[in-house]
Amino acid sequence: MKTEIPLPKPTKKRKKLGLANKILISMLLGIIFGIFCNLFLPDSLNLTLNKWILGPIGNIFLRAIKMVVVPLVLFSLIVGTASIGDISKLGRLGIKTIAYFILTTAFSITLALLFTNALQPGAGATPIAVEQNLTVTEPPFIMDMLVGFVPNNPFEAIVNGDMLQIIFFAMFFGIAITLLGEKTKDIVNLFLAQLVVLRFLWVQLLI
Repeated sequence: MKTEIPLPKPTKKRKKLGLANKILISMLLGIIFGIFCNLFLPDSLNLTLNKWILGPIGNIFLRAIKMVVVPLVLFSLIVGTASIGDISKLGRLGIKTIAYFILTTAFSITLALLFTNALQPGAGATPIAVEQNLTVTEPPFIMDMLVGFVPNNPFEAIVNGDMLQIIFFAMFFGIAITLLGEKTKDIVNLFLAQLVVLRFLWVQLLI
């Protein structure tokens, strides 16, 4: 007579929270904590918490994000441009990138104007007289803006966080890698490894 050996029941794996859900939950918890501190804690304790705990931790977090963003954008664009392989496709990609940048900028400006006109921040507040000399400057010439996309020094653009100049240099560098072909395979692998490390820092450690 055969004896059946009971097999262990498969355990259900718990679904891990996605990155967007983690960010949303963290934002809600932060809002709730801020409202709680504002309503139930004395002002002296709130000032102490902000000075010794919340302020330094928040500034460290923002600095860490800024530290990772610029090299992440730089290496992402270099690897992405170099991996296309066909120079003819880069023109269409560049046009799409510029169009996307213009559309998102116009959308953000429109959204800011709509909220400003609807909410009217500062309405009813008593104005404070401040003596200062205001100088009106002329808007920059459009061709000067186009020339400004090209950095004099890419390292200076990286230090200053000038994203347009960083994007131009990254795509220019990626095109050069594509034109050189197999000679630059090791450089692409190096940048790809650095990109993997930066994404790990961004997703796993910072967020």
